Amino acid sequence: MKIKVYISGAISSLPYDEAKEMFNKKEIELQSQNFEVVNPFNNGEEKDAPWAAHMRADIKALLDCDCIYMLKTWENSKGARLEHNIAYELGMGVIYQTEK
Repeated sequence: MKIKVYISGAISSLPYDEAKEMFNKKEIELQSQNFEVVNPFNNGEEKDAPWAAHMRADIKALLDCDCIYMLKTWENSKGARLEHNIAYELGMGVIYQTEK
């Protein structure tokens, strides 16, 4: 059975296309390492939906995962810090990006 990992990092503080590319590249990389990957860009919300709507969808998706992967940008993001705190407090595995 594959480990299900949620990708977390800054989105709204970055140019949309740059953030999406960063998340998509990490998704492909983690899939190649045999993880089942949850990418918040695929949360079912419209691109221009309110931040809170995205966070509600993202947190629901996170809760269905085994662990969270924190991109280097996570500390600059209110949403990613919230996701990190939820995962940490629930005892989920937390993986921190160390490479660029």
